[in-house]
Amino acid sequence: MDRKLMLDFPKKIVVAKNKRKFKKEYLWGYLFIASPIVGFLLFAFLPMLFSIYVSFTEFDLYSPARFNGLENYKQLFQDDIFIKTVGNTFYAALGIPIG
Repeated sequence: MDRKLMLDFPKKIVVAKNKRKFKKEYLWGYLFIASPIVGFLLFAFLPMLFSIYVSFTEFDLYSPARFNGLENYKQLFQDDIFIKTVGNTFYAALGIPIG
């Protein structure tokens, strides 16, 4: 009992080389998706980066920003009111959905 496996492979693989059609066909899709991406960058991502920059400086509207390092965070975590506020926030965030 001889068993043979016979497979037919194509002689030549043809690859489409029409890249120009790809660009024209999907141009409107790229244009429609660009609008929300630009909006996200302008109204969400850049303000987040700026707030991180400001958190490491002593910032005043009337004078140039002076690099302060981690001093602001050190002062924040030594504040008793901040610690209590974080605890209340976690209590509300976990307690309200459960209770």
